[in-house]
Order: sequence, then C-alpha cells, then structure tokens
Amino acid sequence: MSFFCGYSIPHPAEDQMLLRIQTVSSVPAQDALRRGLEDLKDMCSVVSSKFNSALVH
Repeated sequence: MSFFCGYSIPHPAEDQMLLRIQTVSSVPAQDALRRGLEDLKDMCSVVSSKFNSALVH
C-alpha cells in the first residue's frame, strides 16, 4: 500500500510534526494514513492487553 511513511519533529520546543507518506499512484495518502493509524491502534490494544494480563499474574 505505501512505500514510505515517516515523521520528523523539527524542534522539540515547537508543537509541530512533519509527516511524509509516499504511496503508489492508485492509493491516496489519506487512505494509507487511515489504515496505518487503525493498525497502530490495534497493535497498541494488543500490547496493553498483554501488559495488563502480565500485571495480574
């Protein structure tokens, strides 16, 4: 879906993040970003669940 996704923070004192998404011509960057954020949300949910489970045991 995407060839490159990356970000940079120009300066830590500024509230600014630069995001770059490079996709194939048939995939809009907005769709790649949305899919990536959904995947990240799912991964965070799994990590949180495993962490909480480990705390109980």
